[in-house]
Amino acid sequence: MIPYIERDGDPSAPPGYSFPGVMVRSFLLPADMTALSTLCGKMLNIAPLAECGFEFVPLLPFVFVGVLTYPKMLDLDPIFAQRGFTSQHELFSAFLVVRWDSLFPGDPLLSQICTFGGCYIFFAYLFVDNPWSMITGREVIGFPKLLARFNPLPSETSSPTFTVKASTNILSPFNPMTSLHQREFLTIASSATTSPGLIDPLPNVVWPWSHFGPGAAAFVPPGLQAVFSDVLSEFPMSTVQLKQFRDISGDSSACYQAIQTADFTVANLQPGALLPQMDITIPAYDSLKIAATLGIPVSNTGMVTSINQIQSRIDMTYSNVTNLFVRS
Repeated sequence: MIPYIERDGDPSAPPGYSFPGVMVRSFLLPADMTALSTLCGKMLNIAPLAECGFEFVPLLPFVFVGVLTYPKMLDLDPIFAQRGFTSQHELFSAFLVVRWDSLFPGDPLLSQICTFGGCYIFFAYLFVDNPWSMITGREVIGFPKLLARFNPLPSETSSPTFTVKASTNILSPFNPMTSLHQREFLTIASSATTSPGLIDPLPNVVWPWSHFGPGAAAFVPPGLQAVFSDVLSEFPMSTVQLKQFRDISGDSSACYQAIQTADFTVANLQPGALLPQMDITIPAYDSLKIAATLGIPVSNTGMVTSINQIQSRIDMTYSNVTNLFVRS
């Protein structure tokens, strides 16, 4: 294994990580399965099944948008744990995926015969206001983190009212004369009209599984009904991401790609005040097309109303990071 050369002032740090007292505000949105399948094919199924031995498909036609406040972010490595901590605000879009493992990997004829390999969360978009978190997230564990600004800053305190506007660097329209500048890419505010939720969230169940109450089972493919009931009580929560580095030889080449899995262990659930139904506005830009990429059915104004919403405080740890497949 190649030794890592640490530079003076290097902001990246190795896993695992501890996140005590995270305030979670999470919103379930409808999504199109075709769009989610396309994204899985692009970001997770980077090699043929016969070559890598697995493939990922979306489990449910839903995504969740989360706004998290981290009072402390700690590195668990014995050396880095002595250096200090940082904090951040985060916004993400994610969805559940299923891994199918080939029973005969490498066989051109039988590689399509698969068995269930687990359920994961795939984070399609991640925005943070901490540069060190962005660099570590991208370089070390493969999360597609971008810098963002939040207005107002999400509070660490549970409250029945919540609103936030998030902005990031945007290029739109694509044009040689367009300058990179900050634009709002997602707004969350209480809905002007309240309607019955499609799915009632499960009380006192740890996020994110609390989003998927009994009504969600109707959307699960028949062959995965039994698996879904197990997923609701499955801990730790596994994640899967694409880590890659662009090569200097050309604009379409990568010098390294890996599909990485890891475990988020969630504990110490403290339910917060109930949030109202939310209107979430997601503008489209040439350089950032969140709603279209995830198949979120927004209106002409870019708005969609949450199916349900959850607020809670939890402790999280991130560990067991594993390279499932690497090519370089």
